[in-house]
Amino acid sequence: LFICEENCIVDWTNNKTYHKGAVTLRKISDTDVQISVQQDSTSKETFEVNNLIMGALKEKMLDKSIIKSNDDIITVRYNHFDNSTRIKFFYSFTSNFTIYLDFKSITDIDLYLDEDVDSHEDVKIFLDEIDNLKLSGKGLQNHVLIYKEEYYPKLIFGAVKYRYKLNYIGIEGSAVVNLGFPDYVKSQDGYADFQISIDLVLNRQDKNPSTENKIRKKLLEFFEKKKIESYNKLKII
Repeated sequence: LFICEENCIVDWTNNKTYHKGAVTLRKISDTDVQISVQQDSTSKETFEVNNLIMGALKEKMLDKSIIKSNDDIITVRYNHFDNSTRIKFFYSFTSNFTIYLDFKSITDIDLYLDEDVDSHEDVKIFLDEIDNLKLSGKGLQNHVLIYKEEYYPKLIFGAVKYRYKLNYIGIEGSAVVNLGFPDYVKSQDGYADFQISIDLVLNRQDKNPSTENKIRKKLLEFFEKKKIESYNKLKII
């Protein structure tokens, strides 16, 4: 999926930008269809187009009797977790679940406080420290606020950025992966779908669209498998 955005207000001489995304359908049983959404861009236009396509695909599958209802479509949504299980879901991606990736660090978190939940008095201090850690580029996974579960009920994770070392059949580099619920980050939509964005940084001799697309597609298979595995263990509804 390629999206072309034209904006004459920004620059009338060079007013087109291009974004990539994907919606993948996989029939995993006689009754269940798994839908996954990937963005190679974090632009809001990519999110919106992906959501439109996903809605149209659901309607088409219902019309063709491929599925009986929306309940037959497996989607991971923000409100399928509470605050604690959502953090554990995100944290599960720090494990080494594929031979091609070696987890290095969490580099950014869209983090909010749940005003309906009481918490330790020191949470505000820790949040200020996390802002400093973002600026200095340190691994957030080592911060006490992230690995101590007693803080989890107060914290809302909307999205997390991970950095992995990549070695794919001799091709080396790094993968920066954004996992999250962009519609929640954008508008606090409790029904927001989980989405994945994979950005590859390869050595100069390996850097070309064909190689990147091949690696990204293979990595997405592993992320989808891990996503469903963690989701089935941690979902609350």
